[in-house]
Amino acid sequence: MKVSEINSKKVAILMKIDDINQANERWKKDTEQLRRNGVIK
Repeated sequence: MKVSEINSKKVAILMKIDDINQANERWKKDTEQLRRNGVIK
């Protein structure tokens, strides 16, 4: 595999990780809000 191919795959993976982290932050905020409102424990 060429270095350029590896780097492009690395960038794609880092972007996916960033997307997952953003979704995780939204999930945490949503669940915290539901807990505060007494919807979930």
